[in-house]
Amino acid sequence: MEILPYIIKTALLAFLALAAAADYKRKSLDLIFLLAGLTSGILLQAVSGQLELWEMAAGATIGAAFALISFLSRGRVGYGDGFLIGVCGVWLGVYETVFLVMCAMLIMAAFAIAALSVKKARLKDSLPFAPFLLAGYIIVLAF
Repeated sequence: MEILPYIIKTALLAFLALAAAADYKRKSLDLIFLLAGLTSGILLQAVSGQLELWEMAAGATIGAAFALISFLSRGRVGYGDGFLIGVCGVWLGVYETVFLVMCAMLIMAAFAIAALSVKKARLKDSLPFAPFLLAGYIIVLAF
């Protein structure tokens, strides 16, 4: 039984839990923390051989697309969120990252609608995205 895939999944879960806590508390993510996650993902995937280089690069490109959206929207989507998605892309590859982002966005939309409906939030309020990525990753792990 190969244990490395379980180590990778657990390490990403722990990384996203730390990112979610930091994003919730400070509404930002440290660049050093994100770079550590990126480096760890590249090294673990290189050792495991689970993903090909193109899959990791394509997964990271999803994060780059979100960083571009952040630039075009003048920061309405955080740069850290784009970078975090890119880190997840390196760890997961393109297909699982697309599924992760879709799950996270659906959970976030449901949460936002619920918060708006009970008047706990306003349309101009911002939400940290990392906790929703964590929730989305738990769904990815289930499948």
